Amino acid sequence: MKYSTPTAPHPFPLPRDPANMPQTMERDQLQQLILDSVEDSGIASFKGRVPVGLGRSTARALMFKITCHCGVTAMLSVDTPEDASEERTLEMVPHLAKALDNQASQFRRFPCEAHSRMSMG
Repeated sequence: MKYSTPTAPHPFPLPRDPANMPQTMERDQLQQLILDSVEDSGIASFKGRVPVGLGRSTARALMFKITCHCGVTAMLSVDTPEDASEERTLEMVPHLAKALDNQASQFRRFPCEAHSRMSMG
């Protein structure tokens, strides 16, 4: 039986051919590469579940955390395209690391009183 491309849109997405999909890095590998590239040594991987609503459906949200000396921890995140090739992902690492450093810097500029207020909602 020969497969033909349908002309009408499908009510559900068709699976992609794995042979044509770009190779992607594992989440832990990518997080470690980014951590190795950040300047702020206080940034760490966040191993918990990603809160609902973070990241887009076409992106992979990578979560990190940073803790102030006052004890408040902030979540930091960067997104990578879900279907980015490994080569493209490696090209993005310096930019992702810079984005995390910027987020960490913003968090550190807040006084501890502001951290406390943020942690209460």
